[in-house]
Amino acid sequence: MIVKCIGNAREHLSSKRSKQAWDKYCNIEETCCEIGEKYIVYGIIFFDFDVPQFLICTSEDDQYPVPHFAEHFKILEGDIPEGWVFKSETPDYEGPVILPKRIANEYIFMEKLYDGDPDAVQCFLQLKEEMKEKYKDKL
Repeated sequence: MIVKCIGNAREHLSSKRSKQAWDKYCNIEETCCEIGEKYIVYGIIFFDFDVPQFLICTSEDDQYPVPHFAEHFKILEGDIPEGWVFKSETPDYEGPVILPKRIANEYIFMEKLYDGDPDAVQCFLQLKEEMKEKYKDKL
């Protein structure tokens, strides 16, 4: 899945629920996404159940993806990659998710990844390379 950033601040959000989620959880003026840039999506989470967010890396060096409001992006390549699964909840997220199976099925994978667990980091970096190869002609 490939998306293009069309906004990176609260004022770029249109839905009331997204603005409420921003006010509740964000303590920044804007995200580090660059308007006009294309990004690979590594998962979709439904924050507070009804606010979709894309898991993306904003730089080549990122070792883990970070949630960003889906409203800040235009979907350029909307296919859900083969091997992704839907889960109504996971230990990492309270709401529904669409994630690569190897991430969704491992207990607290994202927590391990954020904590720098070597196996989780290696797994994600492998996924990142696979996705980069899959979409190399579209970025």
